[in-house]
Amino acid sequence: MLDNDGGKWLMIGLTEGPTVVLTYNRLMNSIIRTPTERDSLDGNGRRQLDRRRTEGHVLESVQQLGREYFDWVHPRYWWVFDADYCVE
Repeated sequence: MLDNDGGKWLMIGLTEGPTVVLTYNRLMNSIIRTPTERDSLDGNGRRQLDRRRTEGHVLESVQQLGREYFDWVHPRYWWVFDADYCVE
């Protein structure tokens, strides 16, 4: 999964007992929810959660989902849940 991180895809984190991967698609400007299937991603189960988002908006979307939504968050987004950066 981390092999696909960077370039046009940015991994956000894992959720649902890590059976789902959240990524940001830079080309489509959207957050994508993709289930995992054994050792890879299940592209057939992929769906958009949030559309027309710039990379700056992704931070806001991740924050709105909340830390409890994730089982694992990519280190690039850890700071988003710091109280100093939380949007009220």
